[in-house]
Amino acid sequence: MLKFDLLGNTYYLRGDRLVKSNDPVRRVMHWHKMRIGVSHDPGDQRHGRAITAGYGHIRGSYGDAEDGMAIDVYIGPDLASREVFRVKQINPETGELDEYKYIIGCWVQQEAKRLYLANMPKKFFGGIEPVDIKSLQKYQVR
Repeated sequence: MLKFDLLGNTYYLRGDRLVKSNDPVRRVMHWHKMRIGVSHDPGDQRHGRAITAGYGHIRGSYGDAEDGMAIDVYIGPDLASREVFRVKQINPETGELDEYKYIIGCWVQQEAKRLYLANMPKKFFGGIEPVDIKSLQKYQVR
């Protein structure tokens, strides 16, 4: 997937057209050798509500998410944790998978679930499970 950065915006070549990223990256943080492009901080407005956690995507993962975009990540309060939780975000009208959202910075599944539900309406929640950090390690900083 080709990516272009022009005048502070990120664009991707999708098929034969150039698509502007919906969430411009404010900064890049490192988490256990992965780069996370942070587009929203706690207190920012997202989907009509003030979010309580950081939000962004794993750099280098564009095209790997179910929606054809980058793998999305909610950033919890304790980045010392190596735990990763995967939320199945569903289409509330059909109950089918929309995409997966990953949560880092939490130690236990219940904490990660609360974080997700504090930032997204419950109707989008289709379940949560712990996943091995190795499932994301292909995006490590090289």
